[in-house]
Amino acid sequence: MFWAIFNAFISSSALVIWKKSLELNKLSQNLFMFLWTLWGFAVSIFFIIFWFTSFPWDFILAIIGMIFIAVVTIIMWFLWQKTYRDEKISVLTPFTNIDRILLIIISFFLFKNTSIISFWIALITVIILTLFAIDFSNFRLPKNFWLIILNNVLSTAKVLTIWWLFSKNISSLSFYSYNTILYALILLIPLVKARQFKELKNGSRDFYTYRFWAVIIWQITAIIWFFLLEKLGIIVSNLLGFLTLWATLLFSYLFLWDKPCKKDIASVVIISILVAIGYYFKDYWIN
Repeated sequence: MFWAIFNAFISSSALVIWKKSLELNKLSQNLFMFLWTLWGFAVSIFFIIFWFTSFPWDFILAIIGMIFIAVVTIIMWFLWQKTYRDEKISVLTPFTNIDRILLIIISFFLFKNTSIISFWIALITVIILTLFAIDFSNFRLPKNFWLIILNNVLSTAKVLTIWWLFSKNISSLSFYSYNTILYALILLIPLVKARQFKELKNGSRDFYTYRFWAVIIWQITAIIWFFLLEKLGIIVSNLLGFLTLWATLLFSYLFLWDKPCKKDIASVVIISILVAIGYYFKDYWIN
């Protein structure tokens, strides 16, 4: 529980810092994303050199799974940057957690490791998220809403694939290391081909400061989150993941002056209560 709460707060702070760097960004999206991998790439090499990792290279499906996750992650980052560039975090926050709801529902049917109470609470939460997403004054969904949905669907497929890899005795640290290296190499190829590294001079000192700290904190959260997913499973780790809702609104207000409206706060309160109930009853089985 401690690591989940700790991870919620530092991941939310990383999101706020990353949002600031995105506002200051004058680099291409490829280069902007590649800078995110550098620290993780160095740490991953360290883990591999000192034998903290292992990978079943003779298991072809695992290799395919790793490639799939890396490609999906890159697509998700492009979508994420597009939705966050010109939108308030407080507006997007309730809708960026839909993947956790999908994972809870899918886990109920595929793995049978969710209580019926948690399952129904997940469905109710989806309905509440959708209702809060609708602008009833003109009956239109928020800007980029369907890109957010697509991103959540891809995130769901990604997490399910990661969980499948963990079920094949691939450790969270091994997955983090090899996935980060693969992710960096995929991004590096078009950068070298297009000679985009010359764009680095376009970045300001403030941009690189925000980008540096966002990268450091986010890589730490990635390692912790993969560990929680491996040890606690999809249901518990994703229920606890909703703790980021409060932390994100708080840090957005304190550092970006992104003041949430009453509807934003109400949605987070309701969702948090539902998640707390779902977490409490997670082990109440009904056969």
